[in-house]
Amino acid sequence: GMDLEFLSAGVNRVGGCADVEQSSGLLAHGASNLVVISDTESVTTLCALRGHEGRVNCVRFMGSAEEIASASSDGCIIVWHGKTGSGWTRHESLKGHQDSVTNICFASSPAGAGAGRR
Repeated sequence: GMDLEFLSAGVNRVGGCADVEQSSGLLAHGASNLVVISDTESVTTLCALRGHEGRVNCVRFMGSAEEIASASSDGCIIVWHGKTGSGWTRHESLKGHQDSVTNICFASSPAGAGAGRR
């Protein structure tokens, strides 16, 4: 197998396509149909998550550095779970939107999470 020596990714030019989790310094952003996670302190790209079929329009941390939600032009929202160094996995795929999902917003209580499109 091959070892990953270098990973570079540009950010999609869509408002809301990047989010920083302040306590950990992690940056998550959309790059084409990938969700890319980087460490802002070391300026290092940690991983690229595959799962969307369309352009990633919005990425949001869900209250901690261990959960991310991403929304895409494919009409799907994916919830990712993970930890730096342990890897990230797709926890749940929320399908059913007929059009592109362009924004994700979370209320202050976990039971009040919601998604919307423009």
